[in-house]
Amino acid sequence: MALLCLELTGKKIRENIQQVEKYRSSVDLVELRADCLAGEELFQIHKFPLMVSLPVILSIRREETGGSFNASEEERRKLFELGLTGNYAFVDFEAGFQVPSLKEKALNSGIKIIRSFYNLSGVERSALLSSEIPKFEVRPSSTADFLRFIEAVLSLKEEPSCSGRRIFVARGDYGFPSVVLAEKLGSFITYCSAEGRESAHGHSDPETLQEIYRFKNIKRETSLFGIIGNPVMHTRSPRIHNPAFKHLGIDAVYIPFQTDTLPEFMKLMDIMDIRGFSVTIPHKERIIEFLDSQSEAVSATGSCNTVVRRGKKLHGENYDVEGFLDPLKKRLGSERLKGMKATVIGAGGAARSVVFALVSSGVEVCIINRTKEKAEKLAKEFRCKYEGLDESGLDLARIYNNLVVQTTSVGMYPNVDGDPLPEYEFKRDQIVYDLIYIPEETNFLKRAKEAGCTVIGGGEMLLQQAYRQFSLFTGKQYPFNGSRD
Repeated sequence: MALLCLELTGKKIRENIQQVEKYRSSVDLVELRADCLAGEELFQIHKFPLMVSLPVILSIRREETGGSFNASEEERRKLFELGLTGNYAFVDFEAGFQVPSLKEKALNSGIKIIRSFYNLSGVERSALLSSEIPKFEVRPSSTADFLRFIEAVLSLKEEPSCSGRRIFVARGDYGFPSVVLAEKLGSFITYCSAEGRESAHGHSDPETLQEIYRFKNIKRETSLFGIIGNPVMHTRSPRIHNPAFKHLGIDAVYIPFQTDTLPEFMKLMDIMDIRGFSVTIPHKERIIEFLDSQSEAVSATGSCNTVVRRGKKLHGENYDVEGFLDPLKKRLGSERLKGMKATVIGAGGAARSVVFALVSSGVEVCIINRTKEKAEKLAKEFRCKYEGLDESGLDLARIYNNLVVQTTSVGMYPNVDGDPLPEYEFKRDQIVYDLIYIPEETNFLKRAKEAGCTVIGGGEMLLQQAYRQFSLFTGKQYPFNGSRD
């Protein structure tokens, strides 16, 4: 089973001990990033293992390998020499850091050597056949990069190894799945960081890995589901699906896949045997070209938010329509929607589903969008009025004013200060609906709430979609009444 290692990057020994104590019950070992220690703290590294009573990896990374050490190699050699007098379980040397005296000292002390490679294509077979533990670390900056990493990992898994252990690490948002799926990938160790103290963007804290992703329960045969988007790391969907898998005893995990290009992700889907996935911005329209079959809602809206395997075929569904309407019907009932006038802000995949849902419910709709041509194209499909995000658009929105629906990413985390229509003045009797769910209350909704409007956030729609997606993925009804945040 893959081990969970807490990466310690505090400037003082005391800070690192505090992090260990906070997460002791959630991790198997820790890595002391001695390159992050300040001043005289460096000269206490040999004492650290006895202070924490957990297996410890010692590493001193240079800047070019993602670390903070910028002194000479001779100074680094002396620090390693000092550290190896301590009771470390492992020491991490880069592939190019070949110092026979340090290797001999480590082996004579019973300290296992981890040998880190930062370019998978340059790994020699002799490295795999040594007694050292090879560690392959990359920082993918695209889906294509992560695909190459996974292909290399699966190839290296087939190679014999003297130590019988390997470590595979892909850092950053694109590499996050490798953190959760260490056991499925055959990695001996995966790395995590203290909450708010991430040493590498894309790490997760130990409690999230254990409680949300059930890291220790993932096996090589665990079924894999997920969500694709760009951005997607803010998603709450894993907090909805994974507790339900646990509750029903389903051996599955649901994780985010940061995705910038669909063709590469579809290859990744096949290689990793992903059984189904949710689709969010900006892929809801283009994903349709990869489907073998689709629901009527997908055909009608030209937008897909859920894909599932059926044998070797891919089937697409659109749960945006029902997920969007449920919160409205809860407040108004189906009949009261008929005859209302609504303004939809945006003309992307989410807007298509919203416009279809509203028109099908007897609502008169106008569409306003930054790119007027996109608004025109969507409006012609559904016989709606349209304008750009200008004074003419504001005038039209003042007429179609019973319901205002915001479908763009403006105001979404991390750019939470955005407002798609700052000049618009809300009226007390309006219903204002923002599909964004992080933050729960956007600036757009906050202004509407202050004006006395009835407001609906995207979290309600997210839950309604997720319930239906879960049933499609598993064939079982979602077991809870609300989010498990």
